[in-house]
This record gives sequence, structure tokens and C-alpha cells, in this order.
Amino acid sequence: MAIHLACPHCHNALRLPEDCGGETAKCPSCLNEFVISGGKLPSAPPICTVPTPPAGTVTVTDVASAQREAEELAAEHVAAVAQLRHVTRNRQRLAARSLMLKLFQSSRRALDESTGRIGGLCISVTFGGALLNVLASLFSLSASGYMITALVGILIAAAAYTPFSFLPSDPTLALAIALIVGELRTATAESQQQAAEEAALGNKLAAAQARYAELKGVIESRLHWLRTCQWQGMGGTAFETFLREVFQERGYEVETTAKTGDQGVDLILKRGGSRVAVQAKGYVGHSVGNGAIQQVHAGRVFHKCQTAAVVTNSTFTRPARDLAEQLDCKLVDGSQIVDLIEGRILL
Repeated sequence: MAIHLACPHCHNALRLPEDCGGETAKCPSCLNEFVISGGKLPSAPPICTVPTPPAGTVTVTDVASAQREAEELAAEHVAAVAQLRHVTRNRQRLAARSLMLKLFQSSRRALDESTGRIGGLCISVTFGGALLNVLASLFSLSASGYMITALVGILIAAAAYTPFSFLPSDPTLALAIALIVGELRTATAESQQQAAEEAALGNKLAAAQARYAELKGVIESRLHWLRTCQWQGMGGTAFETFLREVFQERGYEVETTAKTGDQGVDLILKRGGSRVAVQAKGYVGHSVGNGAIQQVHAGRVFHKCQTAAVVTNSTFTRPARDLAEQLDCKLVDGSQIVDLIEGRILL
């Protein structure tokens, strides 16, 4: 963590370690030394009321890329879960069918080893006729009625028993069981493979979501720091330092020009092969006039930049806006700084 302080002598912006209280610091601008008290200077207010998190190399582009990756993995994971459910249902269906056919086969073997299938048929039809007659006795039927009821019971029992014991034939049943077992084995392997793929995707998704959350936390903490900076009251080098932080956060490569011979250009922004000459005007209570536009326009040519811009925490005069329009110079005033921080304005 670091904190931004202002030099008590020249008010130059300084970035110092957060735990540097009690140490002696030397301002690189005015070369004066001063003692840091408790990590903050009592004689000069800090540039920002919130300590800045480490800048690192995280940009909004990195966050957007991490978000896209997490969203793509989430879509793949949803598809993988759906596929896993499909193959699991198929495996369960095959397992139930295999169990039913094996029960048929084991029941036939049990009959073969006891009464035989014909004996089982006789027992079944006898029991069916007798059961139906017992039920029919509740209605006091005639003798012919009991005969008809017994016959119906016999037919029902025979119709239920015959497919169970004779259809399909034993070889056909054995072949069907073998085919089902083979399909079940294949479905089980497919289900296990799909489960492994779903688990791997789930792990990748969790890692991608954690990475996105981490990058988002970093970018949001720095954006919060930039939003809460008292940029409205910054002047000179302090405002220039603030803008450098803003542009770096928006993904620009920022070059700071020399204090002497800068030709009216404070910062040079580089991105995508384009160079932008920027003059920072930290004015409090004053509007920026024609001079700044003329200077940065000349400096743009000197520093071989494609475009030029003037950024201020104040306002521009009407003549300055007219001249900027003629010279194709971009202007950002105090009412647009928040949009600049949020990335809604690009230079």
C-alpha cells in the first residue's frame, strides 16, 4: 500500500510507503527535506483521502477478459451438466431394464428347479380361478356364475403367467440381457467420463470466477481511490500526477515529459499505436484560455503525436473551446473528470 502526500515546500505530489511515518523524505522537485509525521504531513493535506492500492498491471481490459472467460466457462459448464444428466438418466433406464430381465431369468430358473414351468402354470391358473371364486362368493352367484368366474380367473392367471415364464424364449431373453448389459457398461463409462469432464469444467469455472473476482476487486478498489481523490482542488503537479494514475488505470501507457522544455505537453498517452499529447491544467477558480490549446497543439507536433488534448478540473473559456474545435484538440473539463475515470471518455 502507498499514500500520496504533497510536499510542504513546493506542494509537489509524492507517493510514499504507508508506514513511513517518522522518516525523512526528500522532494525530488524542490530538493527540500522534511520529516513525515505518522505517515501524513500536518502542514499539507494528502492528495487523496484513501490510500491507493498497488497499481500492478491490472487494467479494465484484463477484468473484461476475465469476465468473458468466466461467462464462457459457465455456459460450457451448464451444457456439461445437462449432458451429464442425460447420460445418467440413460444409464439408470438401462440399469432398471437389466434388473427386470435378470429377475425374469432368475424366476424361470427357480421354477425349473422346483415345480417346473408347466407345474407353475397349473398352480397359477388354479390359484387364479379359486381366488376369483372366493371374491365372487360375496355376491351369491349361481353355479353357472361360479363356473364362469373360475374360467375368467384361469384365463387371467394364464395370460399373466405365460409371458413371464415362456415369452420371450430363454435364448432370446439371454441375448437381450447380454445386449442390455453391454449397453449399460458403455453408458456407465460414458457417465463416468462425462462426470469427470463436468468436474474439471467446474474447477476451471471456479478458478476463472475467483480470478475475475480478484481482478475486479483490484480495479474497483483503485477506481474507488480515484473517485474519492480531491481532484477538484488539485493544482499543477498534483493534478498531473492524478491524471497519470487515471490514464494508467484506463490501459494507457503514460510517458511524463521533462519539467523544462516540455513544449506545453505534460503527458504522452500511448495505446494501439496512437500517441496523444495531453496538457494537465489544475486550475482552481480560473478558466483555461486559448494559451493552453495553442501550447498543446504546438507540442503535439513537436512530440510526434497524432492528437492533442487539454484536461482541467476547472472550465474552458468560450474562445478556448472555439480554438480547440478549429485545431481538433480534445477538451475535458471538471464536469467530465468522472466520465474520464470511469472510461466513458477516451482520448
